[in-house]
Amino acid sequence: MSGKWMIYGANGYTGTLAARYARNHDLAPILAGRDAGRIEPLARELGFEYRAFDLADPQRLAAN
Repeated sequence: MSGKWMIYGANGYTGTLAARYARNHDLAPILAGRDAGRIEPLARELGFEYRAFDLADPQRLAAN
């Protein structure tokens, strides 16, 4: 897969499953969600980049 892509809500149950699937299949998504404290540990464990922002914040959303 080429280009950057993101799993938003990666710290939730389904998002975590998707992130682990991606790691097991040599994919490299950016993990994202509202709470950096919950996203960062998973991103570090899997070796992925991460971002923390709320989808309700249009300025932050545009920056990511």
